[in-house]
Amino acid sequence: MSDAWITRPGELANTVGSTGLADDIIDAGYTRVLATHGPNGNVIYKLVDALGNIGNVWTP
Repeated sequence: MSDAWITRPGELANTVGSTGLADDIIDAGYTRVLATHGPNGNVIYKLVDALGNIGNVWTP
């Protein structure tokens, strides 16, 4: 998710189900991460930048 999407009124609140929770997420800070799976079923995490571009593998 890009910064433009995250800060667009209502988008994050609709996704998480609560305006209060959306505000808490924005206030606390966040890391954009895409979770997918590899061919053997393992979970692969990749960072997403402020423009919504998928980047390097990230290990939580």
